[in-house]
Amino acid sequence: VSSGLEALEVSCHFKNDSSVPCYAALGHKLKLQIPLDKQYNITESITKTSQSFCKFHHSTLYKDQCNLYEDRDVFLTNGTLIINTVKKEDEGAFTVRLEDPEGKTIDKNFTVIVEAPIGSVNVTITYSSNGSKTATCFSERDSRLFSWTLNGNPLNDSLLRDGNQSVQLDEKTNGNITCRVKNNINSEEKTEFIKPCPAPIGSVEVSISCSSNKSKTATCFSAGDSRLFSWTLNGNPLNDSLLRDGNQSVQLDEKTNGNITCRVKNNINSEEKTEFIKPCPASPGDADLIYAKISHKNQKKKSRKMKTDPSADVEYAAVKPQKRKQNKEDEVQYGEVTFTPHTANMTIKHQQRNEECVYSQVQRS
Repeated sequence: VSSGLEALEVSCHFKNDSSVPCYAALGHKLKLQIPLDKQYNITESITKTSQSFCKFHHSTLYKDQCNLYEDRDVFLTNGTLIINTVKKEDEGAFTVRLEDPEGKTIDKNFTVIVEAPIGSVNVTITYSSNGSKTATCFSERDSRLFSWTLNGNPLNDSLLRDGNQSVQLDEKTNGNITCRVKNNINSEEKTEFIKPCPAPIGSVEVSISCSSNKSKTATCFSAGDSRLFSWTLNGNPLNDSLLRDGNQSVQLDEKTNGNITCRVKNNINSEEKTEFIKPCPASPGDADLIYAKISHKNQKKKSRKMKTDPSADVEYAAVKPQKRKQNKEDEVQYGEVTFTPHTANMTIKHQQRNEECVYSQVQRS
């Protein structure tokens, strides 16, 4: 196998031992050296099945007598059959038949196995709460074989797990760990540095603050190393555009309500906290005005608890909330309004009192 995955090339040399297969790299070049014999070098053919064959003569491939590699970039040169782009259908058992001018023949068999070459290799290291570590190796290819070294030394087989795809390490292990993956085509490897175990995530707290425009900011707090924050509102993930400060806080508008949850995780564990979003309290000057419609009625009884001017009439207010007129008007209170007509030098006829409406803005004393 030649080096370099971008131009991987496999050459197979057939001898009398047909039990040794030829491994071809899927999507790459294959060179099959036909087992020629000096006594049988006149007419030859290569056959996969009775219906699939390819005939050649003196290293010349007859395209019109070759349905084995029909419409393929295949040619024969110096006794070597070259397939530029190997397909899975090129896999199988083949027979090369050599024939001399007198009609004597000899058959030689060989097998081609097509495998995808090893591509990129990735190593992840996870940490448990007791300080131990697990290194896992990933590579999406065929017939993979995994092997591990720590600081250049092979790891003990007792540490290997999952068909050698992962390895268990104690809390004191440190240095460079390397995973090597190989198959019958090629091999690749990846090295990662083993870091100390991070501190686990502690308890999570969520605080919600309100701004003057009634928007809200939820902020998440937690101890621990390598923290990753994520948020949900009523069980649904929040849009990334709302996240701030490395996802540690989230911006919400005044209409947002429900349960907001912050989840914090690292390679050790995860914790979360849920808080209910309350409406922002009203700011000063936001109180609604209440207008009082006041009708004149004669006071028929005097309360023993009230001390009033005998000449004063008591006015009872039927008070109804109305839509706020201005943002900064004073708050209106319910109350019993007393008028003293002679202090205003006004003469009000009794029959007119029931028809008048007096709008009074009553302020809290």
